[in-house]
Amino acid sequence: MSEKHISFSTLSGIHKTIAAMCDKKEFGGNEDQFVNSGREQRLYNQACSTIENNTFKFYGETYNEDGSVFNCVDELKPEQDKYVWGSDFMYKPAWPVDGTPKDPLKLSTKEGYSDKYDSLILKYAGMYDIEPNLVKAIIFRESSFNPNAKSYVGCIGLMQVNPRFNKGNLYDPETNIATGCKIYRECLDEFDGNHTKALMAYNQGITGAKRSLRKGVSSTSYSRNVLESFNELNNAKNNINNIA
Repeated sequence: MSEKHISFSTLSGIHKTIAAMCDKKEFGGNEDQFVNSGREQRLYNQACSTIENNTFKFYGETYNEDGSVFNCVDELKPEQDKYVWGSDFMYKPAWPVDGTPKDPLKLSTKEGYSDKYDSLILKYAGMYDIEPNLVKAIIFRESSFNPNAKSYVGCIGLMQVNPRFNKGNLYDPETNIATGCKIYRECLDEFDGNHTKALMAYNQGITGAKRSLRKGVSSTSYSRNVLESFNELNNAKNNINNIA
């Protein structure tokens, strides 16, 4: 079956802006080829479905018709702020726009697991609706909490982020954790919330994880190791930081 294709030249106004943003996200701005993937089509449809008062939502941000960021903190009605669009999913964020947690989040402390970055883990785990202990488990397995870690393939920092995902300073803990959580959220979305598959994707890339799954690989040592650490943290019942 041939892929659906939307010609960029047939669009106008706010729809053209959305198309350009989706195309830039997926293919680096090659507008002549919009849309050539099911994922890009879904991003476009989702953003279009959020159009209201000449604004739209894309990857958790609200934009004006011309693509500039819309400062919606003071202007959104309470019911409009209830949900935020992410990539291919709709979720209720645990952390609202102003950075104050809506609901208490639990993050364990355990010997061998540094607490130095707990506030950042809570902030961005909440923002992307990920269990904080899982983010902490990923950091433990990726870098052992070393913000200056760099792999032989060039991945950087606490969550070992590939620089192609963020051209900023990935040695900065906040930049790194924010980017790593966003990437993991996308992996979760791609695999319907399945942590084993999402962890495979975080480690191998989404395409690599799908290739492994087609070959019958149901988990990897990486996914098993992270989930083992995740379970250890969840079971540390006497050492829980319940931060409201």
